[in-house]
Amino acid sequence: MLRKVIINPKLLFIETFLLGDLLYLGTLLQAVRAQCPTMQIDVLASNATRGFPFFREFDVTVHHFDFPWSHVGWHRHPLNLLQAMVALKMQYGQQFRDFVAFDPRGDIRHAMTASMLCPRRFIQYRSSAQWSDAWRGIASSHVFTNRQMFLRQIASEIGISHEAELAWPWLGNYRFDCLKNDSRRIVLAPEASNQLRFWTPKNWTLLSNRLRQSGWHVTLVVYDGKAMPDPASQDYDVIWRGSISDLVQLVGSARAVVAVDSFVGHLAAAVGTPVVSLFGPQLPECWRPWGDQVTTIMAQGFPCRPCNQKRCIRPHDNCMEAIQFEQVWRVLTQTVFS
Repeated sequence: MLRKVIINPKLLFIETFLLGDLLYLGTLLQAVRAQCPTMQIDVLASNATRGFPFFREFDVTVHHFDFPWSHVGWHRHPLNLLQAMVALKMQYGQQFRDFVAFDPRGDIRHAMTASMLCPRRFIQYRSSAQWSDAWRGIASSHVFTNRQMFLRQIASEIGISHEAELAWPWLGNYRFDCLKNDSRRIVLAPEASNQLRFWTPKNWTLLSNRLRQSGWHVTLVVYDGKAMPDPASQDYDVIWRGSISDLVQLVGSARAVVAVDSFVGHLAAAVGTPVVSLFGPQLPECWRPWGDQVTTIMAQGFPCRPCNQKRCIRPHDNCMEAIQFEQVWRVLTQTVFS
């Protein structure tokens, strides 16, 4: 039986997670928009997109919803999940019934979201991971590779070449190339959405002091202050609190960024700034910032990785505290400053 071809469909991309996930969705949207300049494209995303400015240039419509889940422990609260699905249906009704909906993650929560929206067709990423991971949107390869594979998977649905490639760095890299080589700014980014990814505050202070003694200008990026409570102003040249739009300019003009496994590291890679990324609970092969100018540091001897806990089972001997300051300094001097 021949499948009915949908002519010039309206497209809906579903991504309900946080800023790092949205960043990799962005390069997918950029590729689709370049191939389909007149097609209607909508995005359904978490409230994290309200501060996320990067979709505007793609002429997409972004819809926000307060999805009640994260990567950890969501399945323990089925009532919250049910209430969210009812609220989603009430908010959007049949608004997307003429759309082809796409899930670049292959996540069961996205499948449930699509079932409430009743699109004309729903297409999920086909992960090669074992089923126990795949249904939660956890893949066995890097997120950028997954988005590239999904672009090829949906190529025939939206009328683009199966050889289409995602761009990286993709986020305004041309604006900053002339600034990086002469820059004396180093950006330190200690915060993450999961406190298990925090490195000890004293190490960040020590790193800043060593950098400043070596003639570098150090900017500490702070949002909610959980990773660095009350940083002393005399230990940093700038303690930065600003918008994501301003953060692009900051990391884009820096010589390098040192970050934990977080959005700031991925953002720096997306604009082509060298990154030293400190990894703890997660696997770098799946979630390191993408790009050629990225170095990851990870302590060995932690078979509990990847970790899906809210609290560490080894609180006094954890994978982030095991990352030594001198190791980070050595990587900086050998890979960034040489």
